[in-house]
Amino acid sequence: MGVFDFVRKVLKPEPEIIEEISLENIDEWFSKKYSSKQDFLKGQIEGIQANINQEISSAKQNIDGLRNAELRNPNVPEKAKHFMEGNRNTYIQKTGQFMENLRLPQDVSLISGFLADFDAKLEEFGKSTVRSYAILKEFFEEEASRIAANIKNIDKSVSELKEAVKSSKLNELDEIRHSIAKLKNKISQNAFLEEEILKKKAQSEDLRKEKAKSEKKISEMENSSTYRDYQMIRHRHSEAKKMSAEKESEIVHIFVSLERPIKKYLRIVYNDKDLLEKYAANPVEALTHDFSLKITSLLGNMKKAVLDNTIELKDKQKVKAIEDIKKLDKEFLSRFLSDYAKLRKKENDLAKELHSYTISEDIKKAKEKLSIISAMLEKAKKDLESLNSELSKIDIGKLKEGLKEQIQSALKIKAVIS
Repeated sequence: MGVFDFVRKVLKPEPEIIEEISLENIDEWFSKKYSSKQDFLKGQIEGIQANINQEISSAKQNIDGLRNAELRNPNVPEKAKHFMEGNRNTYIQKTGQFMENLRLPQDVSLISGFLADFDAKLEEFGKSTVRSYAILKEFFEEEASRIAANIKNIDKSVSELKEAVKSSKLNELDEIRHSIAKLKNKISQNAFLEEEILKKKAQSEDLRKEKAKSEKKISEMENSSTYRDYQMIRHRHSEAKKMSAEKESEIVHIFVSLERPIKKYLRIVYNDKDLLEKYAANPVEALTHDFSLKITSLLGNMKKAVLDNTIELKDKQKVKAIEDIKKLDKEFLSRFLSDYAKLRKKENDLAKELHSYTISEDIKKAKEKLSIISAMLEKAKKDLESLNSELSKIDIGKLKEGLKEQIQSALKIKAVIS
């Protein structure tokens, strides 16, 4: 083998691991990968815990050694001895407290919390013992240094734990778990939206057909001979009603013109005062119930009162009043009643005939139904737009690519997700 062949062999990259993962079994696949990493990390934790326990045991012996250590220089002043004892007790107490609760959690999900807590405790321990440690080194350098070495080794073991946790990629695997859940949720949401869109399209189509059917029905009714007959009768009824109103206005106009003389006459008349008041209030109503046309005699008396100046009117008003009263003779009123009765009969007959038709009400109900259908169709269209908008926001392909990249980074596996 030549040198270049050897170099090519050494530099040849490891074959890429490719795994095909079905979405149906991805949770089971991930669980196995996670458990494998988790079990490996647990083994590392056990080894690191053993090292920490050994250092704690050694530290306790060294603390006892510091506690029982004698001064090498017996000539140290008493004041200095008391100062030393105070700092020795403080350092031993703080060190003992630090050594407590250094048990690593069995649940690997709690490791991150332990590490953060350890760093905080170590920093607090260093700040609270820096002075007492410096003083103790002046008196018991060897004993204090042994304890410091124990703490340093514990910190080193915890650093190894940090590296093990980092190498395990469990945090990245937790992110993969979240991405898998998100992908499956989005796939379910995508399927739900697609199904809802199909339903909404079918509903919209049904409503469009129903709307076209209603519009056709309304058009057929509005163009039917029945509706034309109805329209003709309605027009004739409207004309008859108009003619009745015009006929009424003939009498009303005269009595309105006589309003002033009638009011003055009511002050002096005693008999049939009620009848005259009825004519003043509603002449047509009063006339149709005055079968003997008693009003003519009352108006004759009122005319006499005007001529005799018993009713005081200006000359022009007097002339106008007499002219109007002359018009309202029995012949005029009888003819009016006859003509008015015919007009009202025609109006009522046409009203009855008009009432016999239901097509107008049928068209009204059909248009109300059409309005409801149109509103429902408009809502269905808006719902469909909203559903399509929601669906467009879901990119399954992008989520799969992101998940594959995470798997590649954490597990060094090229995943094919199907």
